[in-house]
Amino acid sequence: MRRIAAPADVVVENFRPGTAEAMDLGYDDIKAANSKVIYGTISGMGRTGPYGSWPGLDQIAQGM
Repeated sequence: MRRIAAPADVVVENFRPGTAEAMDLGYDDIKAANSKVIYGTISGMGRTGPYGSWPGLDQIAQGM
């Protein structure tokens, strides 16, 4: 993934909070491969709050 990110302008990830960092694909890891990268992170349930650790799956969203 870092090899793919090296020439990229933008990298966006949508893992649950902490997952990208656990796989060494967090902002600091990608920034080391490409100092000019724009790194976006999104989460279906947000990064904080009572549902912050939940995955943003379709069935969960429909149930809510």
